[in-house]
Amino acid sequence: MGGLVELPQRLFWSGAGRVFDLSDGDRLLEMYEAVFDAARSEVDLAEHLNGEILARIWPELALSPRVRRAWEEAHPELSGVQQVRVELVPAELVPAELVSSELVPTELMPPVVIAA
Repeated sequence: MGGLVELPQRLFWSGAGRVFDLSDGDRLLEMYEAVFDAARSEVDLAEHLNGEILARIWPELALSPRVRRAWEEAHPELSGVQQVRVELVPAELVPAELVSSELVPTELMPPVVIAA
């Protein structure tokens, strides 16, 4: 899902940065986090959040524990979304077929995602 969304100033007050490209995953997360942080009414939430997108990105959203808990209590289907934690794995534990020393020095291997 793509497109541009401009949040009203009451939800995001950083000037020109109020326009979000929804095809950019980082900007999508930033927009949803801003709405959760600044929304003061159900109307704000309804106008700027999409349920399908919210369910998809829920594990990645940086929300306070209080907000996350309240939303998961109100919408139990969100609490069923598997949380993911990222851990650094020592290079010697990464299977050789996944390591290409020509591309990435082993000491700079990216984090490996492990299901919680």
